[in-house]
Amino acid sequence: MLKRIKLPGWITVIFLLAVIITGMGQLTQAGINKSKNQTTDKKTEKQQDEKYISTKYPGLTITTETTNKDTYTSAISTLLTEDKQINKTIQLWINEQKKNFMTDIKETKNIPTDGHKAHLNIQVDTNKVTEDIYSLVFSSKTYTGEANGINIVKVFNIDLKNNTFLHIEDVLNINNDTLSMMRELVDEELQKNEDIYFYVIDDALEEVINDPNNWKWSVNKKEFTFYFDKYEIATREAGPIKLKIPLQKVSLYLNKDIESLLQMPEEQQKEKEKENIIQEGAKLDSNGKYVALTFDNGPNPKVTPRVLETLKEHGATATFFMLGSQVDYYPEIVEQVAIEGHEIGNHSTNHPDFTNLSTEEIHQEIDKTNHLIEDAIGTKPTVTRPPYGAYNDDLIKIAKNNESPIVLWSVNSLDEKTLNADAVQKEITPGSIVLMHDTLSTTADALPELLDRLEREGYQFITVSQMLNLQDQNGIGPYDGKVK
Repeated sequence: MLKRIKLPGWITVIFLLAVIITGMGQLTQAGINKSKNQTTDKKTEKQQDEKYISTKYPGLTITTETTNKDTYTSAISTLLTEDKQINKTIQLWINEQKKNFMTDIKETKNIPTDGHKAHLNIQVDTNKVTEDIYSLVFSSKTYTGEANGINIVKVFNIDLKNNTFLHIEDVLNINNDTLSMMRELVDEELQKNEDIYFYVIDDALEEVINDPNNWKWSVNKKEFTFYFDKYEIATREAGPIKLKIPLQKVSLYLNKDIESLLQMPEEQQKEKEKENIIQEGAKLDSNGKYVALTFDNGPNPKVTPRVLETLKEHGATATFFMLGSQVDYYPEIVEQVAIEGHEIGNHSTNHPDFTNLSTEEIHQEIDKTNHLIEDAIGTKPTVTRPPYGAYNDDLIKIAKNNESPIVLWSVNSLDEKTLNADAVQKEITPGSIVLMHDTLSTTADALPELLDRLEREGYQFITVSQMLNLQDQNGIGPYDGKVK
């Protein structure tokens, strides 16, 4: 039989139950608070990441990934929207180009025999049509031994408001009259360039125009543009063809919806006066202990601001060799780099291997980036670094005309794998030029330790132009910062 609990015992039991319930409540509340704090921390991290993202093209971001292997190099620009399906479609095309390239150099062993590495370069030209509509012109260029390489174009016309791809039927009323008209307009534009028109194959052109679903095209307020791959409508001598047709010539065949968008008044652009940011180099002690830190492939919306913050904390200046494709998207970061006293150099537009390009193609890569940087900060860059450190006589002539020394490096941090501060420190000597990348979060993570180590050894951080002046190195170079 159970014993009956007397009154004092009941009081004790009730007290114990109260203690247990209170404890459980506190534990539950602690768990809730912990969960809230974790959620808040994640939100804060996300906000910290997002505050760095400032792009000229709202709704779009771009990154450029480079690879340097024993048998090949590559530079691949990837563009992201806020829609997963659009991103997936674009990425599938990029992956296909990468797969074809790797198959070509692995299975067929189709590797250049002229001393150059095979190279894949995927770049994108972003054309803003309206606030929500963009034409994204991707170009996949491969060099695996064939003269002039192979160039494939793919155009994605996207509507960010509705998260869809635009098809030709969304722009033009497609019927027999339209096709006949486009055939005449294309022929008319081709005839303006005799060097190309001579090689055009009429039957091939007719076949392409009669298949509008496979057109590669873009449109803006001024023109409708066709893109034809090499061999598509002409013999190999013509190469890839880009053909612009004034928009007014196709206006009668535009769909009403797109016509109203394309004829909207141009958005009033606020002209921002840019002061020429001229960095006056401080007087340097010829016996001082100096090192030039350089960062390639940016600007990057997340990593570059972190690098800048670390440099500021150490009172260090550096040189940022920027890609025009990145500058185009993040001009505000370019401006921030200049305002904080750092040097900006030209690293090409799309990170190609210059030794595989024609003189005109090198000119285009250099000139476009010069203009993009000038638009951002009001002055052109005065130093140049070729991707992969690959240069030829053509680049030297262009650099001479631009009065822009070619700058390589004496210490490769190998930060594509990871930035080992200890290993890099041991390689550095006075006068060194150090190669790093402000596109890698691991580099931003390790940079504070590297600067701490170098400061303890008495090093001061200067730009490459200051280093060249200090060493009385005049002319185009190339310069690598190695002790002679």
